[in-house]
Amino acid sequence: MEYVTNRVDPDARLSAETIQQLIFSLCDYHVSSNGCIKKYETVAPIIEENIKTQLEQFLLELMSKVAGDVDPKTLKITATMLSWSIYGITYRWNIEGGQESPAELAQRVVPYMIGGLELLN
Repeated sequence: MEYVTNRVDPDARLSAETIQQLIFSLCDYHVSSNGCIKKYETVAPIIEENIKTQLEQFLLELMSKVAGDVDPKTLKITATMLSWSIYGITYRWNIEGGQESPAELAQRVVPYMIGGLELLN
């Protein structure tokens, strides 16, 4: 979460920019972990669940600020979907060698993620 809180203010509202910053944070994490952990590909799945859980909680807190009358179960499912998506795309980006910049990755995927969030406002 240190990578996330370095880029995203916990008091921010969930937006396309926030999701973009979360993608950048996770890309930073994966790149840093590659350099610190030998055989990162074998360790990453063990760490994955913890990262997704923490990211889900962070997203749920951001969404709760703008959700209005949205059912809490819907918010939780949406936070799960986003956290797994963000982790998954950044993990795949990393294991495939980060062939595009984090900004290019975010530009490609954020519009698909943000589309469903507009329903929460």
